Formats: sequence, structure tokens, C-alpha cells
Amino acid sequence: RLATYDSLNSDNIRMSPSTKKRNLDPSTKVPSKSVPSNDDNSGIENHSLDEEFFPTNPSLQSRGISFTYWPKGWVLQKRPRLSGTMAGKKEPYWISPIHKFRLRSMKEVGRFFMALQHYHGDEQLAKKHMKDFK
Repeated sequence: RLATYDSLNSDNIRMSPSTKKRNLDPSTKVPSKSVPSNDDNSGIENHSLDEEFFPTNPSLQSRGISFTYWPKGWVLQKRPRLSGTMAGKKEPYWISPIHKFRLRSMKEVGRFFMALQHYHGDEQLAKKHMKDFK
């Protein structure tokens, strides 16, 4: 099911020195984390990003990652905070299409896309090593 990320290529990716030192084996298995279900309908809004414009991001474009639209299957979920001074405020989460990984910011989404490009669309490896991409 790597067709979702056909537009990714491995050119122009900058990795941190710690990534270059490690031997990153693509066959490594990483347990997937699933998104909590919305059975209780507690104010969670899901919005499909299919056919939505992908925000212009010069940092990603300089690394060869440029989309006009979000790749198929991505979802923007807005969940209300349950506690703290901002309780009730809805926070955005971007949900990946295959393993339903939850990303909390566009910066994190950008790192995930760079890792996806490097690992040829493998979401599990991308999630595990996305911190190595700046």
C-alpha cells in the first residue's frame, strides 16, 4: 500500500549526524500505535484532507518534498483538551493513512514526510526515525 506516497523520492534529504552513524535496517519491526476510537462522540471532529491544498512549506520544498494536495488518506482530527488552562480548546492532530499515526504539529508532519521519503513510504520506519530528520 505504498501507492499513497508515490510522489516521494530520496533526493535532497538532510539527516542528523546520529542517523548517519547508526545502521538503520529497513526490515526492523516497529509496533504501530492506533488512534483512539471516537465511540463516545466527545467533541472530536474528523476532516478528510483528500483534495485539500497542502500548505506551502519552504523547508520541505528545499528537501524535494512538494505536494499541491495532501496525499490520499490523511485526516485532520480536532480533539478538545480535557484539562489545564486551555481545557475545551480544540487541538489539531494529523492522522497518517496506513498505520493511523497521530502527529501533533505541521513541523512533526514535515519530519514524518522527510522520513517517509527516506524509507520509501514505510510509515513504521518513518515514525520510528522521524526525529533524526531536521
